[in-house]
Amino acid sequence: MEPSLVERARDGDLGAFEALVGPEVEAMARVAMAIIGDESEAREALQEALTAMWRELPALRDPARFAAWSGRILVNRCRLTLRRRRRQGRHEVAL
Repeated sequence: MEPSLVERARDGDLGAFEALVGPEVEAMARVAMAIIGDESEAREALQEALTAMWRELPALRDPARFAAWSGRILVNRCRLTLRRRRRQGRHEVAL
């Protein structure tokens, strides 16, 4: 990860943001799937995480911590999805 890309993305360069997260999207999707267990909900959580990353990027203080910061956002979005699922009373049934 290149700190200058993070700086450009922080300044609103969507192309730089795409270059940062693009190569990691599939790995992020696998993490979300491992946490949530449902592909549709995992993809939705990933989309929410990417949106939050873009929106919150100007608040990132240390560009070198982008990977850890973005991973934390993803995990938190997955946890939020699981909490919503519990509130709605949905259960996974193994067949």
